Formats: sequence, structure tokens, C-alpha cells
Amino acid sequence: MFTVEYEEDMTIVVAMDENDRQEDVRLHFTPEGDVYMLQYVDEIEDQIIVMTYQQWKDLMACMYATEGMFKVQSNGIT
Repeated sequence: MFTVEYEEDMTIVVAMDENDRQEDVRLHFTPEGDVYMLQYVDEIEDQIIVMTYQQWKDLMACMYATEGMFKVQSNGIT
């Protein structure tokens, strides 16, 4: 289950673990093309991972790839 919220300076997507095994994962998409990935951890509050939108697209595409090196382009994966 996930939610999408639009704010003036970013879009926030929250992915929730319906079985309550893991904390929510929050994605903040900025107008500049950056993606922030956050997850609350007791010891350090929030862990933050920052990547470009292209890196995000690459990560999403890898779920469908076989072993090898690939490049995600607007017309597909090569």
C-alpha cells in the first residue's frame, strides 16, 4: 500500500508495510530531478539516500533485467 502527496516543492510517496515488519519508506521527488529515500530507524532517526531520477529509473528497471549491464533510455532498456 502506498500514498502520494503533492506539496509545493516536492512530491512525497510513502510505501507502507501492511504486515508491520518494516518502517514506512518515504520517497521525496524534487522539481530539480532528485529523489530522496528515507526510512525511520530508532538509533539514528531517519536514514537518507539521495539519487537522481535517472538512478531511480535504473533501479526500477533492474527488477526486470537479467544479469548484465544495461542503460535505461526513454524508449526502453538496452
